[in-house]
Amino acid sequence: MAATRITPITPNGPYLNESTSPQMNVITATAADATNGNVIAMEYDLLLVVENTDVGAHNFTVTSQPDPFGRVNTFTQSVAAGTVVTKKFSRVGWADGSGDLNVLAANVAVEILAFAL
Repeated sequence: MAATRITPITPNGPYLNESTSPQMNVITATAADATNGNVIAMEYDLLLVVENTDVGAHNFTVTSQPDPFGRVNTFTQSVAAGTVVTKKFSRVGWADGSGDLNVLAANVAVEILAFAL
């Protein structure tokens, strides 16, 4: 089955017309698809935010891609209960052939937000 797609949030810019409403973005995290994984379109760099809403630690994995420097650095990180972690990802070295960042979390209590930078 295909991975579940998460649409990155593009933050409102600093120069919105004062009459524009709302001025701030509404953000909603997506529960991880612990079976099929998640993909996030990387038109730009991304700020990935991962929160563990459970009472126990859970792992998530971000898959890297070969980059011009020969680095391949897929990593798995444990996130403690009630903890939020974040990292910036560039297209080079992280976007797959379809232009997506691939994230797999071990539990649906892991929630994911992505911000286009």
